[in-house]
Amino acid sequence: FMIASAQNLIGKMVGDTGETITENNIAHILLKHADVLVNDPQWTGIPGYCRFVMSIEQSRFNNAIDRLNDFHKLLQ
Repeated sequence: FMIASAQNLIGKMVGDTGETITENNIAHILLKHADVLVNDPQWTGIPGYCRFVMSIEQSRFNNAIDRLNDFHKLLQ
């Protein structure tokens, strides 16, 4: 597992969708736009931090990283 700060994503717009990332919707937005499942700050109990589960095979991990990079390019 990894707990990581999501603060640099909070307040960003996702492309032209009209969606703004908040602590309350970050898990939903990452799942919807990057097909990556995380536990949100409410789950971790640490404001601004998400939990990533990394116990997957290497190829799936690499694919998730690629999707996160593509998602990052959508942000405004």
